Amino acid sequence: MSIFNATTVSEFREKIQTVGSKLIVVYFITRSSNVLETIEKNIEEVSLIYQDVIFIRVNTDDAKSLAIEYNIRTYPSFVFIKQCNVLCNFIKWDYAELIKIIEHLN
Repeated sequence: MSIFNATTVSEFREKIQTVGSKLIVVYFITRSSNVLETIEKNIEEVSLIYQDVIFIRVNTDDAKSLAIEYNIRTYPSFVFIKQCNVLCNFIKWDYAELIKIIEHLN
């Protein structure tokens, strides 16, 4: 399972720069998100299926500057990155859509 919690900008940058050409799924959440528990459970399941994909959790209560940098305005939000480049993003919690995007980009 490859789920990392980035609580600072430096942790986040270090992680995305050290994973090589692997797909990174960054999910932005807040502690007050009404779907937080569901998302966490489903991300864990997906990370077991796609073990070559890196998942990074960013709680914007702790890392507001990353939310600003990635123009995050709605929670949850997902950003897909490969080799430090943003490939796409989507805003909402949709398990099927998450799988579809991972399949397409991986």
